[in-house]
Amino acid sequence: MLAGKKANSILLVAPHQNEHKIALPFLCSLKRRLQKQDISLDALKMAGTSRIGWLLQQKISASQEYSGYLQDEPEKLAKIVHFVLAMNDVYQRARLIDQRFSEQPNSIVVEIHSAVPAKNVEGSGTKKEKDLGNGFSAVHFFHLFNFFEYRPSPENLKLVTDIARQVGYNLEAGYLLLGKIKKKLMPHQERIICLEVPAQKVVPMLAEGSSTYSLYYDGNGNLREHISKFEQLYCTHSFEGKAFSRADVDRFASLLLGSGKLL
Repeated sequence: MLAGKKANSILLVAPHQNEHKIALPFLCSLKRRLQKQDISLDALKMAGTSRIGWLLQQKISASQEYSGYLQDEPEKLAKIVHFVLAMNDVYQRARLIDQRFSEQPNSIVVEIHSAVPAKNVEGSGTKKEKDLGNGFSAVHFFHLFNFFEYRPSPENLKLVTDIARQVGYNLEAGYLLLGKIKKKLMPHQERIICLEVPAQKVVPMLAEGSSTYSLYYDGNGNLREHISKFEQLYCTHSFEGKAFSRADVDRFASLLLGSGKLL
């Protein structure tokens, strides 16, 4: 089982919109399997990860304030957009997890993600992942808090703060709240898992010729220079093709219920 005494409740979460075609079927299968046991169980999906990126790009492209960065410093803009969207993403996920442990301290939280094994978009992997076989991998959620050790340089702070405001994120308040959440979740860190479920293929999310497509790609179909790594991962493609079996579902149910070690 996961670290510590046996849990009496499990929360399954599919946090990323572009992974739902694979993550949700696995979540539903795992939920059905776990419902046969005497354990409290909840499952939910989070929406809007991709949409937030699209809306931010619309605002950036329509604003004269960012035109200089689009033309002269696209890589700098891409790094800042990545930071803002990634920080907001982890903040929303951490708040949900914090709420769960505040209400039910003896829980396990499993985030269910998806990717094509060994064919991930550049930058999507992490050395902290554990290979679980059959294309599955897992990592503790807690390593994501290391991201917030980074602080924008003084010369970039105004731009970072303004772009964060465009997605309704308060930068300084976010730092403070994430620090508090990290401290509260410290005793539970071994019970918060990100599980990656294999998919068979990557497919485009954006229809050619659409207004959103033109924000991300030029006339030759090449990704524009100012598009951030976060958007490349979560706003331009999705995953299709179920690549898991009933045996995989049974295996992870058994691990969560205490008959094995997940991480």
